[in-house]
Amino acid sequence: MEAIITSSIHHSAISSKMRNLRKMFATAFLCTLASGNLFAQNSSWMSNVPDNTFVSQMSIPGVHDAGTGHGFTTWYSVIGEEFARTQSKTLTEMWNSGIRCFDLRPAVDDGDLRICHGYVNTNLMFSTAISTLCSLLDQHPSETAIVIIRHESEGDSGSGNWNNLIKSKLSSSPANSHTINFNPKLKMGDVRHKLIVLCRDTYDTNPIGAFLTGWGSSADFSQQKGGKLKGIGNECPVYIQDFYNVSASGAPATKTASIQRMLQFSCTENKDAKIWVINHTSGYSKTWLGIVTSDGYRENAQTQNPVVINYLSNHTGSAGIVVMDYGGVDNSAGYNTKGQALTNALINQNYKEGPFKPYFRALPTLNIGTAYNIYTTINGTKYYITTSGTLTSTKSDAGRFTAKVGNSNGGEYGDSFFFEFTVGNTNYHFTNPNQNTGGNGTFASNNNLVPICGYDWNRIWDSQILLQNSNGKYAIRATNAPATGNNWNLYAANTYWSVKSAGSNPVAGYVMGVPDYRWEFSVASNNTKEFVGDFDEETAIANVNENVNENQTSIYNMAGQRINRLQRGINIVNGKKIVVK
Repeated sequence: MEAIITSSIHHSAISSKMRNLRKMFATAFLCTLASGNLFAQNSSWMSNVPDNTFVSQMSIPGVHDAGTGHGFTTWYSVIGEEFARTQSKTLTEMWNSGIRCFDLRPAVDDGDLRICHGYVNTNLMFSTAISTLCSLLDQHPSETAIVIIRHESEGDSGSGNWNNLIKSKLSSSPANSHTINFNPKLKMGDVRHKLIVLCRDTYDTNPIGAFLTGWGSSADFSQQKGGKLKGIGNECPVYIQDFYNVSASGAPATKTASIQRMLQFSCTENKDAKIWVINHTSGYSKTWLGIVTSDGYRENAQTQNPVVINYLSNHTGSAGIVVMDYGGVDNSAGYNTKGQALTNALINQNYKEGPFKPYFRALPTLNIGTAYNIYTTINGTKYYITTSGTLTSTKSDAGRFTAKVGNSNGGEYGDSFFFEFTVGNTNYHFTNPNQNTGGNGTFASNNNLVPICGYDWNRIWDSQILLQNSNGKYAIRATNAPATGNNWNLYAANTYWSVKSAGSNPVAGYVMGVPDYRWEFSVASNNTKEFVGDFDEETAIANVNENVNENQTSIYNMAGQRINRLQRGINIVNGKKIVVK
């Protein structure tokens, strides 16, 4: 199944057939969720997520103060039930419902670490929590688990150094065989059967996983961009919405708006795989004598969890990590918390083709800045595209195309992959000439050659858009030029590179609709040409003798230095100038 790799708003270019297939898939998935096999499916839902999906670009259900689902120690049982409970399920039960991010708050407890909520002790020890998650990963190796750790210092009692204890626990079995070094562009293939540990407290020089700094509780989106995830030798931004005190008049509406604004960013604006998002629906809207109550968490969940459900029902794109109260629970103590419905909605979001999802999916498959040969197979023979737009079966005549990704016109027309080649000091790329000014309805579907045009950063929307299918082959859309109404869909957005004639001398050209021929890429070797054809450039020498015996010649660069082999640019070979492109 192909999907448009672009952040342009013009996504109706996807064929109705492809949309229907996705609808059928989503319907089947939702029917599964509605069946009695819900938990069996949700316990390993990540198995359906492709390996090259960035974790930052997923929609991941998470829970706030996960340990409270295990209840409270004897001394705190009554207080905990009335004032500190945010979850009704155990870690295992939440896992089976689909939760994959767990907020754990360990405090020192006489030389050990106990999960607390504020000063209230739960029945869950930190070691038990980590062992449980590692065991679940062993049972479901297709999955990953994100653990957000915060030192709940209000609950500290007895002796013990929190920093030393947390480092020791994470460095010991079974955690040490499951944790992974953090980097911003982790993909699902990197993290299956692994714990991604994000700690809000700096316990050592280097983290196990990442340190998460810059946490805040502002409702203002502009103040939610200051978070950082710091691994070993790398870091990235993390946007955090955790406006949790919604007990004041008007605060629930402010919380709703804050959740929606972060969803807007994550689903429709974030084009950077290195930006992570943590969006909390959790919080409390009810207190007793100024003290937070468990019903306050329930009432807030009843209000805010449906906000995300409703938003996702009308939007595609990644929601990021969404942290909720009463995860996996739709009803708690008379409140419609919708924790399972929200979990299901977030899981299902991963199977929608959002505006950036295909772009992020293809990004790791092409190394930006690397030169490639582009080829297709015709009647069992590989044919390569030359830079003049023709096809050749001689690899040494194949064009060298550098993979690029660009943002055009200040983002108005989105991001596009394209291929660049250089002649002299001028850069070029392919496009459809009849659409490069945004004209409507002027495309000639039987053009025989893929033309070239001058390269301009402000005209990236003229460039190619890649569509990847399941076996790594690509359809290449000819242009992303803007147009109005259905003309854009009929012409610019539905025109592809293809093979116009597949005879003994095949011809490259354009076709309307997704073409029969798919293109593949191989890293260009040094003996393929930078350009082929006639160009009006003084330095463009197309017929360089590539068979120069470098052992029998004297070769110098323009600085007068003797070199061992020909280099790009001007070479002095046995006293004669030779330009290698």
